[in-house]
Parts: sequence; structure tokens; C-alpha cells
Amino acid sequence: AKYRDCTDLYALSDTLNCARQSLCVPCGYKIGTFDVSLDKEFTSLVPNERPENCPRFLSGDRSRKGGREGIMGFRRGMNVLTVGDGDLSFSLAISRAIMPKDGDPLRNGQLVSTSYESHDVLTRVYPNIGDTMRELKSLGANICCEVDATRLAETLSAKIARKTQKFHRIVWNFPCSAVPSGQDGQNDAMETNKHLIRAFMRSALQFLEDGGEIHMAHKTKPPFNQWKMEEVALEGLGLLNRRRMKFKGRGFGQVLHTTIHTSKSP
Repeated sequence: AKYRDCTDLYALSDTLNCARQSLCVPCGYKIGTFDVSLDKEFTSLVPNERPENCPRFLSGDRSRKGGREGIMGFRRGMNVLTVGDGDLSFSLAISRAIMPKDGDPLRNGQLVSTSYESHDVLTRVYPNIGDTMRELKSLGANICCEVDATRLAETLSAKIARKTQKFHRIVWNFPCSAVPSGQDGQNDAMETNKHLIRAFMRSALQFLEDGGEIHMAHKTKPPFNQWKMEEVALEGLGLLNRRRMKFKGRGFGQVLHTTIHTSKSP
């Protein structure tokens, strides 16, 4: 049998424990199966199952037990910039993790949540985004619309940029150029998406704190895995790929990923 090298793969502890201790098939797939085409032997022997078959789901234990250090590398006191965050639910989850609850001003984190879309488009596409925005603002987060991830220096509010200056984490989940048909990420748009990632990395670097990290999450099935996103992102930048982690939206609470197709979306 062939085994995948998981040396630099990180996963949520509750997902790992569920796979190892309960022999949970859905959690095992989340951690070890990156590409069905590369794991034919395993997937033929052990077919995947619906997430609802996870023992934790069946028992009603759907909570993520976050420690005092925060969630998946996001900790209290950090400055975090999110780009292209859809309904802002990911930003809200991060804001809840990094904003201090004890009122200690020395531990204040700062979250800047940005969208490429206008405020009008966001409120039209996401009916409940008003509640999310109000909670983000109540936690002290800043929300900026019409921010281009590939041109942060030009489109990010000058006031925000001066106030925060540098970020410990810069995050773009599921970067992809949109097409009218809705079939984003296909092979005929591969070079366009590679260019998108390169431009984002160069744009983000000038806002990254020394020792900070740029996080990107994406699908690992074809054609997305054929982008070789990690290699493309690091091209000519002299940066280190610190880790790979399975993205699990449930670990952050209720996180929704939806592609917006408007005349403005790239």
C-alpha cells in the first residue's frame, strides 16, 4: 500500500481524534485524502461517507472547543486582514477569537474585513449580512468594501492602513476568478487564476508583519489542485511554506462560502 506524506499537514485536534479513535470515515477523508485521483486504492477500499455520519454529528457534539490561544493559528491580540470574504462570516468568527474579552487594552487585536464587492451588492446577495456587519462593528472590527486583493495599497482605506499598518495574518479563502457561466476554476482559466494568486501575494507582502503569515484555502480536487497554488504563491518571493492544514468551516462556527457573479466580480 502507498501512504501519503503528511509531515507538513496540520488538522484540528477534534477531527484527528475522531478519525483515529472513532475510525470516522468522513474525518479520515478530511485529513488524509487530498485528491481522489491520487488515492484510488484507498478510496476503492474505503468509500467516503456523508459528513452527517460523523459520530460527533450523530451525538450532537458540533461545537469547536477553542482554547485560550484562539482558533487555528488566530490568537487574541493579532492584527488580521481578510479579503474576499463573501458574507463576512469567516471574518466574524476570527473577530470573536482575536478580540479581547477581558477589556485589557494591551491585548487588543484588530480585524479588517474586506470585500471586492460594493456594500449594495453584498446586502443584495446576503440577506442577513446586516446582522453580521453590526456584530463585527460591535467587536471593533473595520469593514471595507470595494477592496481589490491584488491592489491593496491602492484600494484599502488609507485611514485603515495607517491605523493598522501591518498584519500578523492576511487571509484569502478560495481565491478564484469568476466567469459568467459559473464554472469557476476550470483549466481554461488556470493561468488567469495563477496570475491572480501571484498578484495577491505581492500585494499582501507590504502589509505583512515580520514573522506574519499569509493564509489561503482552496479545494484539493481537480482542476483546483492542478494550479499548484503553493508553488505559484511562493514564486520568486523567498518565502517559506510553513504548513498545510485542512480547512474546516465548522471549526469557526457557521462559515458560508458562496461565489458572487456580478459584472464587477473578477
